[in-house]
Amino acid sequence: MKRILASLAAATTLVLVAGCGNDSGGEPAPKSSESSPMAEEPQGPLSLCEEIDGQAVAELFGRGGAFGVTTGTYSMGLPSFDSCTFMVGESKGAGIGMTYSWSIETVDEARWAAIRKHQQETNGRYTKIEDLAVGEDGFTYLNTAVAKVGDRAIMVNFPSHGADPAALAKALELAAPVVPKLVPPAPERTLDACSAADAEADAVLGGEATIRRGREGDYGLSCGWATPDVAVSVSATGIKDAEQTMRDDMEMFGGEEVPDLGTFAYYTGGVDGLSLSFLAAPDLKVAVSVPAGMKAGKADLIALATKLAPNYT
Repeated sequence: MKRILASLAAATTLVLVAGCGNDSGGEPAPKSSESSPMAEEPQGPLSLCEEIDGQAVAELFGRGGAFGVTTGTYSMGLPSFDSCTFMVGESKGAGIGMTYSWSIETVDEARWAAIRKHQQETNGRYTKIEDLAVGEDGFTYLNTAVAKVGDRAIMVNFPSHGADPAALAKALELAAPVVPKLVPPAPERTLDACSAADAEADAVLGGEATIRRGREGDYGLSCGWATPDVAVSVSATGIKDAEQTMRDDMEMFGGEEVPDLGTFAYYTGGVDGLSLSFLAAPDLKVAVSVPAGMKAGKADLIALATKLAPNYT
């Protein structure tokens, strides 16, 4: 009797398992008529300049008109920013770039306090940092104004000595209503040529980058990597009589020559940041930079520069 019961149990199990397959001879399970929802693309402006009146910006600084906008730029530091620039002036050929920036990372109260502290320890050594009644706990120094709006830091920079702080504040006020509409910046927006040096950049940072940027600038490849605490960027600049100018700079800033990198290379390190510059081609200087107040190893900077150097020849 026990054998019969065991045989029946085994047979029942086999039938149940077989009944789960499509070849059981039964009716196939009905297919769902609902399709998987597609992820919706975030809607809104990708940059502050999309919804700011360039003419209004130009008038704030008494510069006549706005002639075009540059987008896709960035700066790596504490915090790292995406940027856009209005060219303002009396004519297109005589314009000055007025740059708006917004933090790539979100900024909470603790992060904002760290940003304020970092600014005081770096720029505050050379100029007075004054409070600004824009956003949350805004401040201004030299030709720059910064404020926290919602969960982003925003910044405006007008590269003209003696820029009116009141005009800088009003320029920030033009941007504040746009911030909540912004599509959150992607952590990674880079180029393959920059990605090829990710390992070397991570060595400079002391950990894996959480923000990556790359673009083709006016003089060639521009790359940036950052974590919340340290950043490194690589960019090229055209300079007349570049080698002599670089040698003069090395002497002025107490740098040391670095062999076997470009035609000429030198390294400087100090309270104003770390920099490794090399002459990649006649009149073309490439700089690998770590902002003031951040630490990185010289050998790691050299390795990053060496990895990217072929892109500039």
